[in-house]
This record gives sequence, C-alpha cells and structure tokens, in this order.
Amino acid sequence: MADPQRFSILIVDDEQDLCESLAYVLDDLGFITSTANTTAQAYHQIMNGQIDIVLSDVRMPGENGVEMIRRVRKQKPHDPVFILMTGYTDITEKEALSAGAEVMLRKPVKLEQLQVLLERIRKQLQQKAQA
Repeated sequence: MADPQRFSILIVDDEQDLCESLAYVLDDLGFITSTANTTAQAYHQIMNGQIDIVLSDVRMPGENGVEMIRRVRKQKPHDPVFILMTGYTDITEKEALSAGAEVMLRKPVKLEQLQVLLERIRKQLQQKAQA
C-alpha cells in the first residue's frame, strides 16, 4: 500500500459512465481510484500496480467478474479485496464468495451501503498493514 491512510480502488464495469460516477464519489471519500472497462484491463492494472480493493461488475462482455477473481487469485492469493456488483446474473453469491469475493452487492448500489462496507474494509486493511 502506497499510503496507509489512502487506499486504492479499481472500479471495473463495461459502463464507462458508472465507472466515472463511482470514481468521483469514492475520490471524495478519500480513496485513490482508477477504472477499467474490461476484465483484461483490470487484470493488467492489478498485476502491474498497487490495487487494494477491486469493485467490479459481474456481467461483462468476455470474462465475467468471478472468472477474473479466479485468475487473479492464482497469482495473488490474498490481495486485493474484491467486491462484486450485479443487477442480474446467473452467478450465485455463494459462487462469488467461494471464488474470493468479499461480498456481492446488488445494482443499483446504495452509496451509503457501499461507504459502510468500504470503511470496514479500510479498517481491516489498516490493521493488516500494522500487523
């Protein structure tokens, strides 16, 4: 982690407007944000940068969010923390969690719920960094 007080979030969604909106809100909450519109772009950023949290859509063209988690976990078994979002999917929450997601949120994501979740994860990451 670059800065123990500021954590990086990668927002992955094939809807560019959603990525930009979430990035704007999360920047205001003190996170360092970046975006990707495909899982291939996200995988590249995760493998070549310092990403603490990935907030990803499940359903995207090509590889889905769960498949991305599985691919990342082969290289990085413990980091980053994954949060999945979905409006509709044939992927179950149990499947998402067993792949390595922290939680699966329903779209439209409630910002208050996301903020509480991110603050909990931020505290966990701070404790882990201090250990």
